[in-house]
Amino acid sequence: MRSGYPTDLMNNEWSVIQRYFPRPKKQGRPPKHAKRMMVNAILYILRAGCAWRLLPNDFPPHKTVYHYFWLWRKQGLWKKIHDKLRQRTRIKAGRELEPSAGIIDSQFVKTTDMAGDKGYDGGKKIKGRRRHIMVDVLGLIIVVSVTAASVQERNEARKMLESIKNWMPRFELIWADSGYRQSHSLANFMLNNLTIAAYDHFNLIAFASWHFRPFPISPFAFEIIA
Repeated sequence: MRSGYPTDLMNNEWSVIQRYFPRPKKQGRPPKHAKRMMVNAILYILRAGCAWRLLPNDFPPHKTVYHYFWLWRKQGLWKKIHDKLRQRTRIKAGRELEPSAGIIDSQFVKTTDMAGDKGYDGGKKIKGRRRHIMVDVLGLIIVVSVTAASVQERNEARKMLESIKNWMPRFELIWADSGYRQSHSLANFMLNNLTIAAYDHFNLIAFASWHFRPFPISPFAFEIIA
């Protein structure tokens, strides 16, 4: 009998996300492995950080688990579940379903010679990748993007903001550090879509309200006020 792992979903946890997984087809053979077991296997890999082939034998075969992991990723299932859980958490915290403000920043991660996007940042002398993360005021993730380290954070910021424009209509304010300042394309996007505030070492250094500014703005997307 399988004893279970600390990463396994509890009954109440599975009941929350079960509805989002596709139902078995009426025709054909019934699935050999339960979806919950597949998810438990994926969570084990995520937490243990091991290779797929090192998945314990009391889980489904690692090739099968890997197949469903990528299938559900291509179908957008993981993002859907994540967004629903974020909304659920916000409602429990007394917030609106979707955020109106967020915080954006990036972080360097050194990499090995393994495959994947990687580059060299001349400023910080680091070879690897850059993780761009946007969260709401509760610290819940809104969007994540992983690029080569050579990609400037201000350039990726516009792509991230564009990606949420249609499905987060309430979003109008973003906090960022001074690394996001000197970008003409980001400035133009902010002009038409958002209010932006910039912080440097927890001191407010710039603020520009694009919604209510009828005259031309600085091409740097910020107006220094302190």
